[in-house]
Amino acid sequence: MDGSYRGQLDEDIQSHKGWDQLEEFGALINSRALERHELVTFLASTGCFFKEIPGGILALALRITDDAAYGEAEDHDHFGAVERGAKILYAAVDEYGVDTSLQSFQPSHHQLFLDMVNRMGITKAELFDKANIIEEAEPLRQLTYDGYRTESVAYGAGFHYGSERSSDREFVLCYEGLNKHIDAYTLPGEEP
Repeated sequence: MDGSYRGQLDEDIQSHKGWDQLEEFGALINSRALERHELVTFLASTGCFFKEIPGGILALALRITDDAAYGEAEDHDHFGAVERGAKILYAAVDEYGVDTSLQSFQPSHHQLFLDMVNRMGITKAELFDKANIIEEAEPLRQLTYDGYRTESVAYGAGFHYGSERSSDREFVLCYEGLNKHIDAYTLPGEEP
């Protein structure tokens, strides 16, 4: 993707009304510590769709590889197909906790999420209890699943790019907001 196209795509993503809602969320999570029931709802709802991302990225990388090697285009690129898929696969390497520079495994993003949830005194049962998940989370989970696995390859690539761009901002906002009120989220006796 050339720089001018990427710049326009980033501009389009950031001008979407969802971006404004993301910034609004950041202001809210920064303004005060969440009550326990709000924190459980937030994390359970996030976990609902977050669970689809690592495997979805792998699925999309394979779909891009197969599409380039065997798709409908006349100019199949069997040996270049892997390189195309690798550009998506690189994001999965991070999600799965594979640290290529250290040639080791780090905790996956899912494990880091569960560790954080546990340190906040929230159980895995609470995380998966449907009563703690807002109703909008399930359609978002399905959209995430479909975006990576069943929609067109072009849609999946666009979905992934938008997800990565918004996730970058979301993580910063969450870190700032949760860190600002860290004492409210840390279990007694634990280091913040």
